[in-house]
Amino acid sequence: MTTDNILFPALVQHQDDAELSFIASPEDWARCALEAHFYRGVQPGDRLIDSQGRVYWLCCAGAVVKVERSDELLSLPQVLALVRGHAALQNNCCAGKLGARDFSEAIHLVAHLTD
Repeated sequence: MTTDNILFPALVQHQDDAELSFIASPEDWARCALEAHFYRGVQPGDRLIDSQGRVYWLCCAGAVVKVERSDELLSLPQVLALVRGHAALQNNCCAGKLGARDFSEAIHLVAHLTD
């Protein structure tokens, strides 16, 4: 599957890990998906979450990470819970107070928290 249906920005969440990765654009994804340290770390259950809450499963095809659309659709509160978990991992003292009006805003919080 190409990234044509993915609405960026997006997040990458590795299974059983509160740390999230911010993916700004299709070009950013293409670069990330080809990096050896990234594709070697992809495990079953890892996923990409786009700016509409759509979930895509990540899988390796040789040395490239591919996305497979799932039927799962996260709500804004679910995405915010993931962002708050990431913020807590970054030792952000106000993680529980983080809020956003939409998915894109919630996803951009991750970029600001990791700067």
